[in-house]
Amino acid sequence: MTANLVLHWHLDALTPENLAVDTSDNHLNGAVTGAPANQPDERFGSVLRLHGSPDALTVPDTPVLRLTTYTLEVWLNTMPVIPPLTGIIGKPPNDFRLFLNADGTIVHRFSTTANADDGHATAAGLVTPGVWRHVAAVNDGHTASIYVDGKLVSSYAFTGDRVTAQVPLVVGEPHWYNGLLAHVRIYDGALTDVEIQRDMSEDEAALAAFVRAHPIDFALVSVDEQPVLFIDDAPAGQPMRLRITNTSRQDIEPLPLSGAASSTNFNYALHLRPGTLAVPPEPKVLNAGWSLLREVDPVNGETVLYLASVDPPGIGRGGAAGDPARRRVRRRQPGAQRRGHRQYPPVPDREFVAGHPAVAGGRVVHALLRRTGGERDPRVGPGGRRARGRGVARRAPGRPGRVGLVDHP
Repeated sequence: MTANLVLHWHLDALTPENLAVDTSDNHLNGAVTGAPANQPDERFGSVLRLHGSPDALTVPDTPVLRLTTYTLEVWLNTMPVIPPLTGIIGKPPNDFRLFLNADGTIVHRFSTTANADDGHATAAGLVTPGVWRHVAAVNDGHTASIYVDGKLVSSYAFTGDRVTAQVPLVVGEPHWYNGLLAHVRIYDGALTDVEIQRDMSEDEAALAAFVRAHPIDFALVSVDEQPVLFIDDAPAGQPMRLRITNTSRQDIEPLPLSGAASSTNFNYALHLRPGTLAVPPEPKVLNAGWSLLREVDPVNGETVLYLASVDPPGIGRGGAAGDPARRRVRRRQPGAQRRGHRQYPPVPDREFVAGHPAVAGGRVVHALLRRTGGERDPRVGPGGRRARGRGVARRAPGRPGRVGLVDHP
């Protein structure tokens, strides 16, 4: 690299203290104002949603952010309405700044000894609502450049020397950004186009993105751990066990949900091939705190079992879906430190019963999850070939947790 990394916010999860974690050696965590929230994303697994005023992230002034040369990088995906000069990232009012206009113009401003508000802009239409774009602003002390998706789209040779300011770094203002953000980076020098493209490739690494978005696998087994269930007679009351496995390198903490399970409110969604689960009887949850809804997908005829809990157990790392589901999963206790392994109490067995003829055709599990601490390893491949996540999470071998259901006549 031709420059040093000053800051990198993945923006895939906020800490309990409402901070955006900086994974660079400078640990410049961003303080959140307003109510930005993480949400699942097919491209990056998890991203940060800013809703306009007063959502923003800030870092107090520090010498490592007083940069005469720099590269700013960010992935953005805007909502339909874009105010003029929407602030993306910068040190307003008189240092480097990156803005977005309603017509899709990207504006790069900075201060010099010759002009306190120097800068340049791209042509219109380079950023459109609802589409992810990677934007980079580069300044080598003589020439300022803007890259979109790794390609140079604007270059400007300026006079005078760069002037820095002792003001906070801000993401999301002024004029309040409304949209999604991922992977904010700052370097202390000018990157080349190849280096910018390298960062883009790292962010979009196929396996890393897959495992972040698809961190779980499942198995349906009988009470004696047999993987294929076939019930010919009297299916009502016959127990089956749903084993959920964390295929990521991090402990997974499902989000507590309010209200009954539905197609828009669920922790897990289990898809079964048409005819796999016979009804009646309707499946019911045995375990307290869980709710279940069975629906038929109108597009492909699959049976979908939506599961929601007001207090779902975490799923620890360190196992595979085929392992016996007798491992323990622990929930962090009040006052426990967020260091190393999280603390979870044991999760009781969960069971469910289905009608005939069989439950062997499970296809996918969706999950609405949030990430917990730990290191990223983009080289790790998916552990669950048939798992499809709908949520936020991280990856690696995991310990199975179980959710139980039961059919009643």
